[in-house]
Amino acid sequence: MINHYPQFSKLDVSHRNEIREITTRFEPYSDFNFTSLFAWNTNEDTTISILNENLVICMPDYITGKPIYSILGKNKIEESINTLLIDIPELSLVPKIVIDNISHKQKYEITEERDHFDYIYKVSEHAALPGGRYRGKRKRIGKFMNNSLDQLSLRKIRFNEVSDKILVKRLFDEWVFERNRTIEEADSEREALNRLIENATHFDLMGIFVYIDDLCVGYSINEVLPNSFAICHFQKAKLKYEYIDIFLSSLAAKELYHYGCKYINWEQDLGINGLRILKESYLPEFYLKKYKLKLD
Repeated sequence: MINHYPQFSKLDVSHRNEIREITTRFEPYSDFNFTSLFAWNTNEDTTISILNENLVICMPDYITGKPIYSILGKNKIEESINTLLIDIPELSLVPKIVIDNISHKQKYEITEERDHFDYIYKVSEHAALPGGRYRGKRKRIGKFMNNSLDQLSLRKIRFNEVSDKILVKRLFDEWVFERNRTIEEADSEREALNRLIENATHFDLMGIFVYIDDLCVGYSINEVLPNSFAICHFQKAKLKYEYIDIFLSSLAAKELYHYGCKYINWEQDLGINGLRILKESYLPEFYLKKYKLKLD
C-alpha cells in the first residue's frame, strides 16, 4: 500500500497496480508512467504518496538531480495543492489536467514547462507515413530499405530469454561507443535499461529487433498502455546504417497499430535543441503540457 501524505513510500514494483489505477484515468504523462518511474529510479530515491486520492511523486530532476514534487489527479485538487505548498516551495511537471481543475488560478503563479511537454504522435500516420507531409520520411526509409533489403530481417524481443536481454544490453553499449559517450555519461540510462528488461514480466512491453546480415543493428522497446496509448521507452540503432531510426519508428508504429494503439508518447525533449528538432520533424499530433506551480 502507498502511504498517505505527509508520509511517502519508496517506489517499488509492488506499487504498479495502485499507481496505474490512478494514472489510467488520465492521458499518459510520461513522468507518472509506472514503468518509466521504476526503470529510471536508478538510485532508489523516488518516493510516492496519496493525497485525497491523487498521486504525489517526489523524484530527482532530470537535469539537476535535485528533488522535485508533482501531483496527478483532480479530486479536491486545489485543497491538495495548498496542502503540498505548505511544505514545498513549488510543484513541477504538473499535468494540464491538474491545472484545468483549479478553480482559483489567480492564487498561483503557473508557468508552462515547454522543455517537459510530452510529444504525442498518431500511430496510424507513423505506420503508413501518408501524403506529402511525410514524403521525406518515406524517401529516407526507401533508401535504407534499398541498401539493406536483401539482408534485412526482423523479430520480436523475447524479454524472458537471457540471450535477448544480453543482446539488448550489448547493442546499447555499442550505441554508446559509436557516439563517443563516456561510461559515466551513459551510466544512468544503462541502469534504467537494465532495470526495465530485468523486470520486463511486470510490464506490457512490445519490442522489435532489426537484423542486417544476421547482425542485430537496432531495436525499439515500447509499452502498450490502456486507453489506446503506447509509450516508447528505448530505441537504439547502430550509427553506420543511415535512416535506420526512421525505419525503426515506423516499424514500431505498425506493430503497435496491431495492438490497437492509436497514439504513442515519445516523452519530452528536456530542452535539448537537437532532440527537439528531431521530435518536431516527426510532426506530433499534440503535446501533453506540464507546468510549474507555486503560490503567487
